[in-house]
Amino acid sequence: MNRDEYTALLPILGAFDQYRRATEKCIEDKLWLPALVLIYSYIDSLAWLEATDDNIQVSVRFQAWADKWLLSRGNLKCSSVDLYGARNGLLHRLTSDSKLSEKGRARRIIYDYEGVDTSRLLKDHQISSGEFVVINLITLANETKDAAVEFMGSCDHDSGVRARFIMKAERFYSVYPNSGSLENVILPG
Repeated sequence: MNRDEYTALLPILGAFDQYRRATEKCIEDKLWLPALVLIYSYIDSLAWLEATDDNIQVSVRFQAWADKWLLSRGNLKCSSVDLYGARNGLLHRLTSDSKLSEKGRARRIIYDYEGVDTSRLLKDHQISSGEFVVINLITLANETKDAAVEFMGSCDHDSGVRARFIMKAERFYSVYPNSGSLENVILPG
């Protein structure tokens, strides 16, 4: 990748760095729900970036990205449908319920974030393991970050992917300094 191509990708890199840092800060401050919102929003953005057609349904591109980049790593014991259902429940209802879980197509996710004995939790609350899946929030955050790094690295050796990223980078918000003050203005790229 040459210097001009790298420069063209800076809006994406800057936005994704903010996602990463904000998620880490939320986890550090034990702001679990905002951390999850950021993670699922980040996956949405990554999936849009990978899509070759902007008209592909969000559910299709989200699940395709999750299958290819996130779940293929083998450290999360859920399906892309489970993740998409969790994303919908969290972003639209602030619950683990979604249309997918209500129809039995996705398991609801219980997030473990501090080493809770989840097998006991499931037993104590008489929760069916077929209806729920347990995911460690820290693992989800780290796996998403690592998958994003691998995904972004794919443009290094694939000129077609790089060209698509550069084309979409023009549409990303960029943060520009505001005439020497500490405030920033966010403008479309």
